[in-house]
Amino acid sequence: MEEDEIIEVVDSSGNFVRLAKRGEVYKQGLLHKAVNVVLFTPEKKIYLQRRSANKKSFPNFWDISVAEHLKPRESYKNAAVRGLLEELSIKTPVFKIREPHIQENVFEKAGEKIIENELAELYTGVYDGEITIDPTEVSETKEVTLQDAAKIYDLTPWGLDEINFLGRNPQIIERLKL
Repeated sequence: MEEDEIIEVVDSSGNFVRLAKRGEVYKQGLLHKAVNVVLFTPEKKIYLQRRSANKKSFPNFWDISVAEHLKPRESYKNAAVRGLLEELSIKTPVFKIREPHIQENVFEKAGEKIIENELAELYTGVYDGEITIDPTEVSETKEVTLQDAAKIYDLTPWGLDEINFLGRNPQIIERLKL
């Protein structure tokens, strides 16, 4: 069960504090590690995914290619690779483009409040191939330009933060040599 998933609680420098269940982490807004991935096509479009309707926070919202909690003792990069494989069946090299940064997002539904307080790193890569979604995580995917992604009204807050970061740093995309 998702609420029983064990997550590492960390301090603002990323140092281990303790283990906690996901439900407790969400309820108390405990800081934990997450990884975000913005994957590009060779045509410089971004792969976006629509979160499934059964997601606890931000269901049916559009999201960046992958957003993943780290498992205990897992590296950011390994979590990025795992998330791409689990959610989209993608195997491709990824590399870090943004140092750890705090993203705090609150989602309220039916009187329940979920506080996502994450120490996140951003990764990117290029992929040109088939995608097979995990329907428990993702309902659909699409490819959009960076400019169009920034205009999507139902984009997750962490997704918008990463899209805006890329918009402020166009040299990162240029380095991809697409």
